Amino acid sequence: MDKITPTIDFKNELAELIDVKGKVAYLPGGYGGIGEAIAWGLALRGARVVVSGRSKQKAETPAAQLTGQGMEAMGLSVDAKSVSEIKDSVEAVVEKFGALDILVNCIGIQREEPLLDVTEEAFDEVYQSNLKSAMSWKSRNLKNSCLIVFRSVALRIQRMLSDRFSFFVHQPRIL
Repeated sequence: MDKITPTIDFKNELAELIDVKGKVAYLPGGYGGIGEAIAWGLALRGARVVVSGRSKQKAETPAAQLTGQGMEAMGLSVDAKSVSEIKDSVEAVVEKFGALDILVNCIGIQREEPLLDVTEEAFDEVYQSNLKSAMSWKSRNLKNSCLIVFRSVALRIQRMLSDRFSFFVHQPRIL
């Protein structure tokens, strides 16, 4: 029987669709999970990669792994809830590499709590991490850069329908 869906050799057939050779890619929240996979993918395609997050050590780990494989990478510490730290980190990237071509925002948190127990502080933390920080990244004079926003949030419907409330501030992809 013939296959309805063709077999695609992604490595060979689609490799040229993404040309990032020599581009500078900054991945706030880029250690672990989706962000780290994207960092590797961009670096393997020739991008110079900067990974950042609250933990400098965690950000430097994938950067060191990439550098150990002969790719250009750097790790930074940044608190995404701090507009001044966001500004400083963007300036550090531009100072080190001379440009910032791609920003892949992988920052996002979720809190799952009983609805009546959600505090203002918990809501504000989610708002600041997910939405306010995204707007701060967007406003950092990146008009000629490609901005990509990722979210990976698993919601458990059965819990949402019971006595629990899972919340996060959603933001659309900006391309």
